[in-house]
Amino acid sequence: MLNANALVTVEELKNYLEIAGANIQTPFLSLYNSSADATGATFQVTATTIILIVTGGTNAGTSTLTFADADKNTLGELVIAINGLAKGWVANVQGLSSSDSADLTIKESTDCLLIANQQIIYGSNNSKLERYINGTSSFLERECDRSFHSATYTDEEYDGNGRTKMWLKQFPITSIAALSFYDRYSKTTAYAMTEDTDYYVDLDTGRLDCAFGIWSKDTRNIRVTYTAGYTTIPDDLKVLCMDIIDFQMTKKRMIVAQGLWKENTIIIKETLPKNLLLQIDQFKRIIF
Repeated sequence: MLNANALVTVEELKNYLEIAGANIQTPFLSLYNSSADATGATFQVTATTIILIVTGGTNAGTSTLTFADADKNTLGELVIAINGLAKGWVANVQGLSSSDSADLTIKESTDCLLIANQQIIYGSNNSKLERYINGTSSFLERECDRSFHSATYTDEEYDGNGRTKMWLKQFPITSIAALSFYDRYSKTTAYAMTEDTDYYVDLDTGRLDCAFGIWSKDTRNIRVTYTAGYTTIPDDLKVLCMDIIDFQMTKKRMIVAQGLWKENTIIIKETLPKNLLLQIDQFKRIIF
């Protein structure tokens, strides 16, 4: 399952990797028909079904199994359904039995009579791709010190830096609901500020310019409630995420960090080429 911070969808990644020439196919199940008196046996995989045809003999007939059916939507369930037809079909799971049947690769009608003609049916390992997406998305957020998806941040506290400019932690800014000087000892608002009167905001970078001098230097004396982040993830950030995943998959440079996530793999930036590191820099938060 994709995390809330995922930068791309599984389908977007699959399309990208296929264009890039990465092999994302993995064996899902094996299949043949054991009918000794049949003259032929074929199967076909569509986007929604598997069609099993026996020609001649006592098992002759067509069986169509729909992936969306409650008892056929995983590989394990589909295999049980195929073997339960009592038409000589023999199917075995090659990958994860919990994988979706709909992830099988579309395949035209193919001969599979008797075990000598056993066929391996492939599909994309979506759960593996999800782990790549989750790990890479989290890596990019940590590396850039920001969240990318739009969210609202309430009473976020900042230290006044004694300068005319300060930067919010998240950007781009959609709106600022409240900005104030805050007295952390009395826990009260010392002064509520008004946009374009007391301060100006650069929405793209999250920069706040003080209109009356400097941001008074102190600890946690400024509070901000605002909405920031991308409502739609920009294409160049999506491509960066997918480029990093492609690098991991094709260059075999993925490193597993123990103790940080039980299942997610994360990327160690020292393994990445310079061109990807330079692209990451473009999305990093500005800190002064």
